[in-house]
Amino acid sequence: MKAFITILIIAALAGAGWYFREDISKALGIGSPKKIAEGGGTPPETPDTGTAPSTEGTPKAEDKDPLQAKKDALVAEIKAKYPKPNIRPLEAIVQDWKAIPPKAFPRMVKLTADVQFKRGETGSVTIPSGSEVKAVRMQDPASEMVLINHPSLQITAVTELDNTTFKQELTAFYEGLEEAQTQRRPHQDAPRIPHARRRPRTRE
Repeated sequence: MKAFITILIIAALAGAGWYFREDISKALGIGSPKKIAEGGGTPPETPDTGTAPSTEGTPKAEDKDPLQAKKDALVAEIKAKYPKPNIRPLEAIVQDWKAIPPKAFPRMVKLTADVQFKRGETGSVTIPSGSEVKAVRMQDPASEMVLINHPSLQITAVTELDNTTFKQELTAFYEGLEEAQTQRRPHQDAPRIPHARRRPRTRE
């Protein structure tokens, strides 16, 4: 009998709790259970554990390689202190290959076409393409005709500049001068290392 009465009391309390659920939720400040289930209301706050979010694996600005940073700073300093020298372009000097300076000769070049050389007063010989000859001077700058000489046969000919590698050879030579001038400038202000003085010999 007592057990039956206990069950009735528990059932009555459960029914009252269900009936007054809205008032209980408002009193506790957690909103309606029905609204929370549907996505509304105020869900219970998550307790603060005092642990900050992990930043492990996040790259930092100071993690940059110090050696690389020092190298970049040195390169920037050298470029600022020693800018690329203002060297006159080769095209402006030779004026479309119509005004090649005399100091560009003589120069060893190769033939890019078969060229007929004079031998004596009436004789001639054809030197094949690829042979090495010496460009002596411009014979007719306006038409780009150059005087060439065969070093071993001691024969000469006048041919077009494009029948030789003169333009390529002079361009490569000038580019080498530009590179040497650019690399030499950073060392102009470098202090000279004095030679070690020899100690005077003393007689024993």
